[in-house]
Amino acid sequence: MNSDDDDDVSAGGVGRVGHETIGEEYLLRQGFSQKVAALVASHVPAKRYLCATDTHYHDTLSDASKKSLVFQGGPMKGEELKSWAANPWCAEMCQLRKWDDGAKVVGLETAPAEAYADMIEHHLQGQR
Repeated sequence: MNSDDDDDVSAGGVGRVGHETIGEEYLLRQGFSQKVAALVASHVPAKRYLCATDTHYHDTLSDASKKSLVFQGGPMKGEELKSWAANPWCAEMCQLRKWDDGAKVVGLETAPAEAYADMIEHHLQGQR
């Protein structure tokens, strides 16, 4: 954790509020598709949606993620929940969130960022 995160009291020190929006805006500026940007933007709402619709999902969250959920609005309800469920990318947003959760394993070995370069380049060329 860097010092910026340590100083962030807006979420009780458990994470920068709005990081999903920052990621979405960055990707759009770089030329990524609206869908890719929306998947990144769904990072927090997907957690809120999954906590509302999957009785076991909350138990899989880290302690920090459980704390930040409170500051992020808690599980979705009512019209927000219905609207989010109707999004055509809902299943993909939820899957990406679960992959993100799974990547939080300390010591998990993953491919280096360079392994995705061709995929990224192909995507960006398709957006031109």
